[in-house]
Amino acid sequence: MKNKPAIFVFVVLGLLVLFLAIVFSTVSKKPDWNATYEKDDKDPYGDYILTERLPDLFPDQEIIICERSLYEELAYNSFIHDVVDKEEGTYFFVTDRFQISDNDWDELVNYVGVGGNVFIASHSFNPKMNDFLGIGMSHSFYEKDFSAQDFQGVDSEISLNFINPKLKREGNYFFREKTVGYYFAELDSINTTILAVNSLNQATYVKVGYGSGYFYLNTTPLAFTNYNMLYHGNDEFISKSLSYFPADKPIYWDEYYKPMKYHGKTEGELAFIMKYEGLKWAWYLILTTAFIYVLFNMKRVQRIIPVLTAPKNSTLEFVRTVSQLYYRRGEHSDIAQKKVHFFYNYIRTSYYLNPMDQDDAFFKKLSMKASMEEPELRKLFNYLSFVSGRSTFSEQELHLLNKKINDFKNGRKS
Repeated sequence: MKNKPAIFVFVVLGLLVLFLAIVFSTVSKKPDWNATYEKDDKDPYGDYILTERLPDLFPDQEIIICERSLYEELAYNSFIHDVVDKEEGTYFFVTDRFQISDNDWDELVNYVGVGGNVFIASHSFNPKMNDFLGIGMSHSFYEKDFSAQDFQGVDSEISLNFINPKLKREGNYFFREKTVGYYFAELDSINTTILAVNSLNQATYVKVGYGSGYFYLNTTPLAFTNYNMLYHGNDEFISKSLSYFPADKPIYWDEYYKPMKYHGKTEGELAFIMKYEGLKWAWYLILTTAFIYVLFNMKRVQRIIPVLTAPKNSTLEFVRTVSQLYYRRGEHSDIAQKKVHFFYNYIRTSYYLNPMDQDDAFFKKLSMKASMEEPELRKLFNYLSFVSGRSTFSEQELHLLNKKINDFKNGRKS
């Protein structure tokens, strides 16, 4: 067989791809330190642990995942409208940058105004939101004090703690360095209550009242991720942070305003493949296999030439079918008019004379070309004019008309 070596190569490559895919799929991948804040992400900066804990923190309430914009959820989603009309819940946002459209912001303000609670943990907020709530963000570059304490084994990272004596712990909550450096540099002291501060006494968690509800704003979204929740037992800090929300109200967890998903900017298929070592090498082998396949098949192969049948002329069958239709329906007048029209066209195309100009010159020329006497021609054309002016026609008259036309074409006197 000519293609036996090529088939052998493809089989070997296929088995190799399968083997490497199995090997790399069993190798533990390195942690991805990109912050996604997504509920299904088990990497350090995902929110898998937090979303799994939410049913424990709010045992009597359904945790509703929202995967559309605020405008879509609040303006069009019926179950959110039911909540707004009856009992207001808590909407959770944990993301890097809380940047929303004006329509989204208007819906969020209306939601809080009628009694809803909104929790937002982010490193930055929408400018319109900053102006409306009177807040301003900043970042502390003092996250590690390399003093003598560091060499004595004492943690000196920026840490967090609560203001409320019932929630405040004797020792601060410590997090992975460079993860909780943001704080509120500006606050509206009239409407704002500070809930938590960092070790530099800078506000990191505040409550801002509006209408019948509250905005709960937090500057340390990374504190709510998998790594920091397990770091030094910080799950207690998270549960206390969420203790401000009513346990008997619905919980809405946002999955739309995430760094990898905001405005539909989801991770591409190729980026997903390159993210995992096993899939990446399998993809490389597929490309290599495709290249080898093209290399082996560069020789031009002649396609089979199909047998084409000559097109069938069905004009006569069509005419015959239409004629039979007219005849069976008894529309003799229509058939007669069409026969006269076709006969005139026959005169025009066969003898190059205009049948509409029925003068002496016309009959003289037609007589010479058709080898028929002029009186006979005048008699025939008078009869055709008589037929054209009639609206009813019998079957016998139709047969007579057909006979006169055929006699002319055959050179016989009718």
